[in-house]
Amino acid sequence: MIHPVIDSLDAPHHHDAPDWTTQVEPAVTEPLPREGPAEVKDGTLHFQRCCWCGTPSFRRLLCPACGCTDLAWEPGIGTGVIRRVTVGRNAGVPRPVAVIAMDEGYRLRARIIGAPPERIHQGALVRLATSAGLPPQELVFQLCDVSYAREGV
Repeated sequence: MIHPVIDSLDAPHHHDAPDWTTQVEPAVTEPLPREGPAEVKDGTLHFQRCCWCGTPSFRRLLCPACGCTDLAWEPGIGTGVIRRVTVGRNAGVPRPVAVIAMDEGYRLRARIIGAPPERIHQGALVRLATSAGLPPQELVFQLCDVSYAREGV
């Protein structure tokens, strides 16, 4: 005997059940200025935190842990640790790019300046570079201990 499959969408609605068709408005956050990278405001690096599970992220549309779209901007410390380094070339000039594990718990990719490429290594501490003359719209970090970078201790 074949039993018909009952589609749950055709089932009668119970008044005490939640209405999943209701649209939920995302949290309204103040937009960041566009002078430099969108995440940098007044020399402070901002990141996103999920309003549901608290997971930090960077440049995401969805939370990487729970998939929620309700992400709020928070100011960060702007320091982290290099996890991987790649040295590319731009017009023959070495250009170190690193994956940085930020102190707040998320990772990002950024260019490293202020030290020769051979001195930039995994485990080095870095901070957001906010000096004038840096390329707009690009995140740039520098080693925290510049003396170490120059002397190669």
